[in-house]
Amino acid sequence: QLFKEILKDLQSAYVDKVDIDKLAETGFNAMLNSLDPFTEFENPQAAQQMKVQTNGNYGGVGLVIAKPVSEKGVEGEYINVMGAFEGFAYDQGVRVGDKLLSIDGKDLKTVGVNDASDMLKGPPGTTVTLRLQRPGVEEAFNLPLERKTVLLRDVPLATTIGAPEDGVGYIQLRGFSASATQELA
Repeated sequence: QLFKEILKDLQSAYVDKVDIDKLAETGFNAMLNSLDPFTEFENPQAAQQMKVQTNGNYGGVGLVIAKPVSEKGVEGEYINVMGAFEGFAYDQGVRVGDKLLSIDGKDLKTVGVNDASDMLKGPPGTTVTLRLQRPGVEEAFNLPLERKTVLLRDVPLATTIGAPEDGVGYIQLRGFSASATQELA
């Protein structure tokens, strides 16, 4: 109750505009940090990311995206496609090097990569429309993509080394989601 009253007073009487969500999150983190160094508050976005990491899948279009950075360290205006998974965005027409201009009509000029990634995710079977500019193609174009379940593989490589009867193997383990043990089997 006290926390709610403080936020209400700040919102109505503070000299500058107050971002209540950011202020509340800072307050929650400070309270939890006073308990021990391991207890943290997760906002809904962080909680969703954690769920993806532990479950090993999410609804999305299968893109790897990033903002290009010049040799001088200057970040580009728009987000580029760095990878398009087969069976997903690649099969629907997206290519590495395409520039993402908008997602569902929202211009991406001032949008960060994490926010754009969140916009691409959603329930499998739903559609998201990208506006793309392809190198060598004069006109930008719209491309609707269907979201599918994207499985994040924790074990992209597992093989034996030497003679199989020696029982020596190599496993590349990228993470520890719920499916990691099944991928090893």
